[in-house]
Amino acid sequence: RQMPGLAPIMEGRGSYKKSEIQNLERFLKEG
Repeated sequence: RQMPGLAPIMEGRGSYKKSEIQNLERFLKEG
């Protein structure tokens, strides 16, 4: 049985990854 709070956590992790990638790209451009 899946926990109901698992899906939002996974979605949040995905958006976190996306923002992290954007920060990395910005860092590479500035560097």
